[in-house]
Amino acid sequence: MDTTILDPHRRTTLTSSFKSTRTKAKWCTLFLVLHGIIVVVSIISTMSEISLLQRIEGGEFVSATDALSNDDRQAFIGLLYILSFVAAVITFLVWIYGTSKNLRSLGWEQQRFSPGWAVSWWFVPIFWLFRPYQVMKEIWKASLPASFLQASSCQAGMPTTLLLGPWWATWLISGWIGSISLRIYFSDDSSVSGLITADIAAVVSDVISLVALVLVLILIWQIASNQEKRRQTQTQGEEAVHWSEI
Repeated sequence: MDTTILDPHRRTTLTSSFKSTRTKAKWCTLFLVLHGIIVVVSIISTMSEISLLQRIEGGEFVSATDALSNDDRQAFIGLLYILSFVAAVITFLVWIYGTSKNLRSLGWEQQRFSPGWAVSWWFVPIFWLFRPYQVMKEIWKASLPASFLQASSCQAGMPTTLLLGPWWATWLISGWIGSISLRIYFSDDSSVSGLITADIAAVVSDVISLVALVLVLILIWQIASNQEKRRQTQTQGEEAVHWSEI
C-alpha cells in the first residue's frame, strides 16, 4: 500500500475543501422525524380502518358517513405521508451528496463512488437493491477518525458498523411488504378480506420502516461526528493518510 504524508500546502488545500454536513444532518433529521411521526399516525389510522373493515366483513352495519369519514381521513394522511417522505428523501440525498463530497478531503483518495453517483444509484433499477448500501459503507469507512485509518493496512480492512446491515435489511423488507400492500389495494378484485390483508401489510411495512428510520438517524449523526473528528485531526497538523491502489 502506498501512503503519502501531505506537505503543508497540500494539507491546507484538502482541509479547506471540507464542508461540515451538520446543517444538512439537522435538516435531514427534522424531516425524517416529521415523517416518522406521520408514519405513527398512519399506523393508528390504518388500524382504525382495519377495525371498520372487520365490522363490515362480520356483517355489522356501517353507515355511509362512517365509511366516507374513514376514506377522507386515510386520503389526507396518505397525502401527508407522501409529502413528508419526499421531503425526507430529498434532504437525505442532499446529506449523502455533501458527505460523499468530503471523502477526498478527508484522505480517501480511492473513492469508488463519486458524489453524483452516490445519489444516482438510488434511482437505477436493480442496482438500487445494493449500491446505496455500498455507498453508505464507503462513506462510513472513509469518515472514520484518523486513528482507525492509520491502524488499518488497506481500505478493505477498515472496520464498519453493525448498524449498516440491519438498516439496509429493514429498508428493503419494508419496501417489499409495502409493494405487496399496494398491489392488493389496486387489484381489480380486491375484497373486504383482501383490503384487510393489505392494511395489515401496510402496518407491518410502516413498523419496520420506523426501525430503518431510527437506524439511519444514528448512522447520519455518527458519520457527521466522525467526519468532524477526522477534520479536526487534519487541522491540528497530524498526519493525513491517503490511500492508493494496492
